[in-house]
Amino acid sequence: MRRRLGVSPREISEVQPGLFVGGQQRPHGLPLMREWGIGAVVNMREEADDAAHGVALEHYFWLPTTDDATPSFEDLERAAIFIAEQRAAGRGVYIHCAAGVGRAPLMVAAYLITTGMTAAQAWATIREVRPFIRPTPPQIAFIDAFARHWEQR
Repeated sequence: MRRRLGVSPREISEVQPGLFVGGQQRPHGLPLMREWGIGAVVNMREEADDAAHGVALEHYFWLPTTDDATPSFEDLERAAIFIAEQRAAGRGVYIHCAAGVGRAPLMVAAYLITTGMTAAQAWATIREVRPFIRPTPPQIAFIDAFARHWEQR
């Protein structure tokens, strides 16, 4: 199915209406993503810029992050602002890394924290629709620290 559609439905999980997380999409999967209401992308892959590979939508934010690593708090905040702006404009947002199990869920958790969730609530919300995520212990600790940082703002 992935080869035919360019994206496997299991690879894209809708965390909240208009907020999606998953793995790398292919160019021929873009029409299906648009059909699902996805109009913006946050790419967490350091190793691949979607724009250079023809898989970026018009509204695109690249946050290059090494696999199993974390970006800075400031970068998470910039990406969270981008996500909030896109959602406010009525565009669904797809946040992805290579497989959608580490970096992308980390970004979704950070965004959910900026909307008022605790770190535990954010991870639980993501796991409801994507139970196979595998954030590393440092990524989990980082999100806990980000939640404390965000709360003190």
